[in-house]
Amino acid sequence: IISIEDALLEDFLIEDDELKIQQARVKESGVPLHNVKYSTKQNNQVSVLLKTDHLLFINKQLGIATHGKDSIDEIVKKQFKGKNSLSFSVAALHRLDKNTTGILTFSQSLQGARLFSKAIRDGMIDRYYLGINEGIVESKQWRISQEILQKCSTKEKYYQEEITTVRLIEYNKNENLSLVLYKLITGKKHQIRKGASYFRTPLFCDKKYGSKRKEYSAYFLHAFALQFKTMFNVFPSIMIAPIPERFIKVIKKIFPEFSNSLETMQEASFLENILYSQIKNKKI
Repeated sequence: IISIEDALLEDFLIEDDELKIQQARVKESGVPLHNVKYSTKQNNQVSVLLKTDHLLFINKQLGIATHGKDSIDEIVKKQFKGKNSLSFSVAALHRLDKNTTGILTFSQSLQGARLFSKAIRDGMIDRYYLGINEGIVESKQWRISQEILQKCSTKEKYYQEEITTVRLIEYNKNENLSLVLYKLITGKKHQIRKGASYFRTPLFCDKKYGSKRKEYSAYFLHAFALQFKTMFNVFPSIMIAPIPERFIKVIKKIFPEFSNSLETMQEASFLENILYSQIKNKKI
C-alpha cells in the first residue's frame, strides 16, 4: 500500500523553464535537486520561490492581505490554477498579516494541501521570522498561557498556550531597538506581535500592539525561512525568502554589526547566511 505522502513525494518535482535556480536564496541539503526550480520572479505582486504540482511558495510583499478583496489569495488563484476540481480549489495554507512579508504557502492540489497541513500539525516544518523590536529582547522562549490569553480578550471562548522561541541577533542601545530571530512552536493569529507586546518589547512601529514610535507607517516582521524535515526530503533543508529592501535599509541604519558588510554584499545575502547558519546549527 502506498501512502498519500509516498505518492506525493514521487510526484513533487516539476520542470519549468521560467523558474530559475537562486543559489543564494535557497539552501541545499545534499538532496538531488536537478528537477527543482527556484525563483524570485515577480509577476503582478507574486514573487515565486518554489512551485511544484502540489505546492506553491511565494514571497509576500508588504501591504497586501492574505485573504479578502484584492488579496494575494485572489491574485494567486487567477495566475496559478492548480488541480481545481469540485472538491478542491487553490488556497493559502496559512496566513500572514497585511504588513508582514515573507514565505506564504499555497496548495496546488488536494494532496498537497493535506500533506502540508499534516506536516505543520506533526512538527515537520519549522517556521522562522525576522523582526525588529523596541527595547532589548531576551533570548528565551515566550510562553503565554491560556489564562493570560483569556484575560486579554473576550472574543474567543477557548485558547491554547502560545509558544515562540526568541533569539536576539543584535541590540542598538542608542536606538533601543533589537534585531530578533523567531521560531514558532505554535502558530496562532498575531502570535509574535501579541507576544512582543505582552513582554513589553513591541515590534518597531506596531501601533496596534503598543508601539508609540512613529518613524515608519508599518512594523517590521518578515517570514524569513521554512525548515523541512524528513517528510519533505525532496525539498532543500531550509527555504529562505529574500528580505525586503525596506527592511534592509533599516538594518543598515540601525545595526552596525551588519551595516558595513551589507554595503559590499549583494542585497541581503550576508545577513541571510548568518541567520541560516544559526538555524542550521540549531542555535534557535
